[in-house]
Amino acid sequence: MRPPILVLSGSLLTIVVHRTVVFSEIPNIALKLSVGISVSSALRTISHFTANFGPRFSKDVVPKLAIDPHILTIEQEIASVVCSRDPKGVSLDPDVAKHFTVVIRKQYPPVEDEAVIICAALLETGHSGLPAGIPVVEHLVCLDAPEKRLRFFDELVSF
Repeated sequence: MRPPILVLSGSLLTIVVHRTVVFSEIPNIALKLSVGISVSSALRTISHFTANFGPRFSKDVVPKLAIDPHILTIEQEIASVVCSRDPKGVSLDPDVAKHFTVVIRKQYPPVEDEAVIICAALLETGHSGLPAGIPVVEHLVCLDAPEKRLRFFDELVSF
């Protein structure tokens, strides 16, 4: 038996960031769409690999992070929808499958007068004046050696 389908008949509440939308019927849930847009020098889309990884990361890794929730909150990717096979069951080319992908994210509800800083691109590269292929966070936090990155991650994560 198929689960019931919720048809969103209300209006689009807001476009949060580029390809993320929120509907008035479900304001605490954001849908990250697989719309390809160019941001800086890179074309940004959601791959089916990312859509499969996000909810597992939210469920298996985020709870083990040693973070102060008064300082840092990670929005949970609670589900994803991926079409990776055609009607005959044949796997789609990843460049085709990425256009049929949506990530469902639980929105963080900021309190009144709270400053929110979105840190969504920890692996983002390609900024002017920085070495090619090096994530901005590695440059800003001086994580220029594998040992430094491992130490940083060990301090952030508790198992």
